[in-house]
Amino acid sequence: WMIPLGLAILAVDFHWAERALDWLMEKWRSIEAVYRAWRAKK
Repeated sequence: WMIPLGLAILAVDFHWAERALDWLMEKWRSIEAVYRAWRAKK
């Protein structure tokens, strides 16, 4: 029963990592957009 448990944890962890990566990319894009707008203003 240890192997299925490990696989379940891995699956959940992978899903969480994927969501975290999506969130980070979203944050990066917004920061990049703000930075570009600030650069354009100067």
